[in-house]
Amino acid sequence: MKVKRISKIIGLVLLFIVVFIILGASFYAFSVVKDEKLNKSLLESKMIETVRIKDNFGNNLDYFSRVKPFVPYEEISKNVINAFISVEDKRFYSHKGLDYRRIIGATINNIKAGYFKEGGSTITQQLAKNALLSQEKTIDRKLKEAKLSLEIEKNYTKEEILAMYLNTIYFGNSLYGVGSASKKLFNKQPSELTVGESAILAGIVKNPLKNSPLNSVENAINRKNLILGLMLEQNLITKEEYDIAIKEEYVIPKESDTTKHKNTSYTEMVISEASDILGISEIELVSSGYEIHTFYEENAQNILNNAYYSENLTVENSEKSFMLVDNELGGIIAYVSSVSYSPFIYRRCPASTLKPVVSYAPAIEKGLILPDSPILDEKQDFYGYSPNNFNNSYLGWTNVRETLKSSSNASSVKLLDMVGQDYAFNLARNFGIRLAPNDSLATALGGTTYGQTIIELITAYSTLSNGGVRKNVSSIKAIYDKQGKELYHYECNEKRVVSEETAHFITKMLIDCAKDGTAKKLQSLAFEVASKTGTNGNKEGNFDAWNISYTLDYTLASWYGSKDYKESLPLAVTGGSFPTIASKFIWSQLPKPKAFTTPNGIKTVQVDGYSLDNFHILTLANENTPIECIKSIEIHSKHTITTSNYFDDALPNDFKVQIGDGEILVSYSPSKKFSYKVENSLGDVVYEHKKGLDKVEIFLPKPNNSFELFFLSAYVDDTILVKRSRPELVITI
Repeated sequence: MKVKRISKIIGLVLLFIVVFIILGASFYAFSVVKDEKLNKSLLESKMIETVRIKDNFGNNLDYFSRVKPFVPYEEISKNVINAFISVEDKRFYSHKGLDYRRIIGATINNIKAGYFKEGGSTITQQLAKNALLSQEKTIDRKLKEAKLSLEIEKNYTKEEILAMYLNTIYFGNSLYGVGSASKKLFNKQPSELTVGESAILAGIVKNPLKNSPLNSVENAINRKNLILGLMLEQNLITKEEYDIAIKEEYVIPKESDTTKHKNTSYTEMVISEASDILGISEIELVSSGYEIHTFYEENAQNILNNAYYSENLTVENSEKSFMLVDNELGGIIAYVSSVSYSPFIYRRCPASTLKPVVSYAPAIEKGLILPDSPILDEKQDFYGYSPNNFNNSYLGWTNVRETLKSSSNASSVKLLDMVGQDYAFNLARNFGIRLAPNDSLATALGGTTYGQTIIELITAYSTLSNGGVRKNVSSIKAIYDKQGKELYHYECNEKRVVSEETAHFITKMLIDCAKDGTAKKLQSLAFEVASKTGTNGNKEGNFDAWNISYTLDYTLASWYGSKDYKESLPLAVTGGSFPTIASKFIWSQLPKPKAFTTPNGIKTVQVDGYSLDNFHILTLANENTPIECIKSIEIHSKHTITTSNYFDDALPNDFKVQIGDGEILVSYSPSKKFSYKVENSLGDVVYEHKKGLDKVEIFLPKPNNSFELFFLSAYVDDTILVKRSRPELVITI
C-alpha cells in the first residue's frame, strides 16, 4: 500500500511538471507569435523585388539573376514539381502547412545531435522563411515560421504556394528563382526541363555552394541520383524514366548572347561579399531591395572581357580568372572568371607567386640581404627537404636579384630558412596571406595547407605597389537599405607591412623579372611593370599558372588552372605563357600609368665589384678601388656596409732600384693578390710576373743614358691597373 501511494504521488508530480511545461511552452509560443501576421503584399512583392547594384560612378549595374520574371505554375515542368516534392516535402499535398510526423522526427534527431541539425520544414515553411523571415536557426523563428505557414495555406492554393516557393529559391551563383536557374544551368525554360535536369535543380538548394553543377558536376550528379531514387520510391516517375535520367550527364551550356553578361562574375562576387558583410544569406540579400555601391568600372571590365573571350588567349578545358584592383582605392574595378565560387573563398596553389612575399621581402625587411647581395644558388638539403630548381638548373654564385628573376626554388627556400619561419610567416600574414600553423619551408614555393585566393595574392602585391602599406581589397563601397540608411561603408584600414624601402627593392626586382626574367613577355610594354609568375604542376602537366603584375595605379592577377585538379593542362601552360600574355594584352589597353618613384630612404653607393664577383663579399669601394672594379647599387640609407680594403696594399712599400756593377738591381715584396709590371720612363715593360711570388729580385742591364726612371705597377686580372708607384731614379754615370 505504501509503495502504491508513493507511485501515485510521483505520478501526480510528473503530471504536474508535464502540464506546467506544456502550459509554459504554450504561453511562450503565444507571446512569440501573437503579433506575427501574414503580410500578403510583402510576400507577393518578394517575387519581383531585387537588390540594386551601382557601379563606381553611381550608374545602375544589371546582373544576370535580375532577369527573372515570375514563372507561373503552369509554365513549370511537372518534373520540377515532382523532384522538389520528393526531397523537400513528400506529404506536401496532404498537410496544411506543417508536417507533424516530420517535425517529431526532426526534433528527436536534434535532441540526439545536441544542436539544430534538422528543421523538419515543409515547402510552405521554407517559403515563409525565405520570403518573410531570417535564416537563423532559433526557436522563435521556427515558431513564427509555423504560424505564417498555416496562414499561407489558408490564403493560397497548393499550386500558388509551389509557384512562389520555386520563384524564391536561391540556386547559388546569383541565380534566384527557377527561371534564371533553368536558363543559366540548362539554357532552357522551366517548362522544358527533363526528369534528370529537374533532379539536379532540386539537389542544389540544400547547399548551393557545394551542389551546383557550376561548382562541382560530381556533387551535382550525386545529388541528382539520390533524388531520382526518391522520385522512383514515391512513384513520381516510372522505372523507365529513372533509367533514362540516371544516365544523363551534365554539360555546362556554352554562353550565348542571352545568357552571357559582361559583368556576371563581378556581380556574383558582389552579392557573395555583401552577404558576408551583412551576415545574411545570399537569397535574403538578393530579394532585399538593398542598394549596393561598388568599385566597378565598365571600361576596365570590357578590357578584361576582351582578354577572357579572346580565342588567342583560350586554353581548352581550362579555368581562368582575371582581376584588376585600383591601388589607391583598394577597390576591385573589374573581374571575370570561369569559376563560380566567390574569389574570396576559392583557393588554389599559388606556386612561385609567394616567393616575393614569404622569402624575399622578409629577408630584406630584416636587414639580411639587399637585391645585390651575393647568394649561392645550389642544390641543398634543409632538414630533409631538398627542393629542385626548374630543369635542375642552378645559378651557382650570383646575387639575390638574379635568383628572383629566374624564380629559383633553392634560393627562395634558403632565404626563408635564413629569416626564420615565424618571422617570415607573420609578415606574410600581414600582407594578407592565410597560412596554417603547420606550414613549412615548402611555403616559399607555394606549398601551403590551404592554398591562396586570388584576393589574397592581389592584396599582397597591391601592398608592394602602395609602398608597403596594405589596404583591404573589396568590391563594395557602401550598402544601403530600402529607406536609404547606410548599413555598411568601406574602410581600407591601411596597415604598414614593410618599409617603403623594402617595397621599393622588391618592386625593382620584379621589374627586372618583367624585362628579362620569367615574365619577360611583358618587356615590350611602353612602361615599366613589376611582375611575378608562378606554375604548379608535375611531369604530366600543370594545374595552376599565374601572373601577378602591378604599376603604381593598378594590380592585375591572371590565373589559368585545371578543373578541380583532375586533369592537368599542357606543360606549355606556365605562368610565363598564357597568364603573362593575357596580362600584357590587358596592360596595353589600360591608360599609361604613373612612373615608379624612388623613396627618400634609398641611396646609391659605389661598391667593390671585384670582391663581390670573385669573393662574394659586398663592400663599399674606397679611393684605392680601380674605377673598372666599381659598381653602383642601391641600399637602404640605414643599411651599413663595411668598406673594402682589398686594394689598399697593392704596392709594396719596399720597392727599390739600385745601381750595381754594370747592372741595375730591382727588388720588392709583392702581394700575392696582384700581378706586377716594372716599366721604364719610355713605358717599356722590363719585367712582369703573375700572382703568387713572395720576393722579387731582378737584374737589369745598365742603360746607355745617364739616368733612368723605373715604375712598379700592380694589376688585377693582368689588365686592370690598380696603382702605379712613384718613380725610382737611378744615376748610371
